[in-house]
Amino acid sequence: MHRQHGKKKDDPDPFPSHPLAGDVPAPRRQEPPAETPASPLRILVIEDDRLSRVLLTEWLIQDGHRVLLPEPDQDPVTLVRSQEVDRILTDLHLPDRDGVELIRTIRALPDPRKAGVPILVVTAETRPEPLRAARSAGADVVLCKPVERSMLRQALTPHPPLPVRHLRSEPQTSDTILNTGILEQGCRSLGTERFLSICQIFCALEHETVQAMEQACQRSEAQTLAEIAHRLSGRAGHLGMESLAAQARTLVNEARQMLPSECAERVRTLAAASQAAGQALKQWMRQRV
Repeated sequence: MHRQHGKKKDDPDPFPSHPLAGDVPAPRRQEPPAETPASPLRILVIEDDRLSRVLLTEWLIQDGHRVLLPEPDQDPVTLVRSQEVDRILTDLHLPDRDGVELIRTIRALPDPRKAGVPILVVTAETRPEPLRAARSAGADVVLCKPVERSMLRQALTPHPPLPVRHLRSEPQTSDTILNTGILEQGCRSLGTERFLSICQIFCALEHETVQAMEQACQRSEAQTLAEIAHRLSGRAGHLGMESLAAQARTLVNEARQMLPSECAERVRTLAAASQAAGQALKQWMRQRV
């Protein structure tokens, strides 16, 4: 089994549990559609972070594509083997396997059509080594979060202009708690109600994310801590939380080398940054309702 979402008149809301999602009609497209492929595509989205998955899926559905989402315990390679897929969007950091290994497995499939499906990596990873590894494994395009909708559209074309795109315009370090320009852009792109429902996901996950980081630190589980910080970095970047995203990226890069005392202090600092960003986001959301 797998979940399939697309823009059909009678389709139920694919995300009914999200606050403010409801049965909101799809807003009119706010961006020029010139870069959208001429025909709808069947796109497999492999993304374990809920906010990033919902945002990407919403963009794709609004552009007329059909989206396949693996079930939590389903091997994405099985879907590639059994379904007709035109594109694959995958993160590099996945809960059950390494994204680079996943790309290699797909490229090694015996059916040349399946093995040759264009693969787009969408990741919060910024270190050059993993990005080069993804390209070497067979990724056609690497997009670093936060991803602009226009960049995603270009990447879905038969011949994307660039094989690798780095971070949008976000600095590696920033003191900006909340870049409201990015939030306003999200409202224009998806419609205010739909985008607010995506913002609600961050609020719903904030406490759980901090708790998970604290537990990983207490148990000296550096790999788990790095994975949680990686998801937080991508999530924060999509919502213009530049300072939080930058601090989370730093933790991803340094988690494996830190002493326990350093780890605890870094997690406390990141938790405070998450709380500040969350409060700023909620204030902005109240102004938009």
